[in-house]
Amino acid sequence: MYIKNIGKVPLMTVKEKKSIFNKVTKEKTVKPLNSIKRTVSQRVKNMAKKHGITITFKRNNKRLYKSEAQIKKQIELKKKRKKKVVKKKRKKKVVKRKRKMKRRRK
Repeated sequence: MYIKNIGKVPLMTVKEKKSIFNKVTKEKTVKPLNSIKRTVSQRVKNMAKKHGITITFKRNNKRLYKSEAQIKKQIELKKKRKKKVVKKKRKKKVVKRKRKMKRRRK
């Protein structure tokens, strides 16, 4: 018996065939590392740094850049959240100072 991407395989039960088939098909769903863009534009990097968003993520123990569209979307969400949480400014209390009394000379 011959299965694509595996090679020659001895006779198996249907259950074993399905498990092998699932393993082979699942591997194809992961994007190859070559297809991901290596860098992100400087403008997007600065925006991400300003809003505290990481540009990279880990896949197969390697750091890869997120797509620019994904980073921009995260920045937009961060901006919306910041708008909702606006700190109220405290009013400064005006303190009246007491004037020093001048001493009269005798």
